[in-house]
Amino acid sequence: MPRLLIAPTFPGFLEGSVPELRDFFFIRTESAVPVERFTIISDSACLEFPVEDGTYKTALFLLYMGIGTRDTNYVLDRDKQRQLPLYYGDGLVADARTHYTKHTALRMLLGDHVRVELFLKPGYRLPDCRGRTIEELICYGWERRDEMGTGTDVPLIRHALVNFLAAVQQHTIPVASTGNPNCWPSTLWVERARTPDGATRHLASDRRLNQGTQQ
Repeated sequence: MPRLLIAPTFPGFLEGSVPELRDFFFIRTESAVPVERFTIISDSACLEFPVEDGTYKTALFLLYMGIGTRDTNYVLDRDKQRQLPLYYGDGLVADARTHYTKHTALRMLLGDHVRVELFLKPGYRLPDCRGRTIEELICYGWERRDEMGTGTDVPLIRHALVNFLAAVQQHTIPVASTGNPNCWPSTLWVERARTPDGATRHLASDRRLNQGTQQ
């Protein structure tokens, strides 16, 4: 199958952006983000933030921004700062610009001459690129099959399923006729993606997914 990479797009509100990054980093909860703490230097101020309730979402964003630089110590330039409203939403960004904001980390990220340093959990390494393959995402979905249902918020996994099933339907990829789970793409993985008992369980019967495969 062609190496199509699926990347987070950040829909303009935090509740939609965070699930994209959870899928991308293959983590099931925000508390599993592989960052222990991070430091932000902005406008001559320097603060360190432990990763805990209230900073998980920012840690995920900064971890993703670090992939482009392939470093855990990097400058948050204007191009990266333009992603902030897409990730957090205009409302949170506007609030962070006020003097009375409680969103201290975001306010600092919106400043001038911003530098970030991430302190990763032992053994974790940054991914090589900002996208995941369809195979990676569907295999991850299969691992999570017992906990996913129609209402499960897994946008990148859904996107991978739509693209995979559409390619199968349009005969644009060669599918091996085998039940070997180590062979990709294969009839086994098509069955797992399509059936309610497969990798996606109720995801496969989700209305949005069915609409996507028909486009």
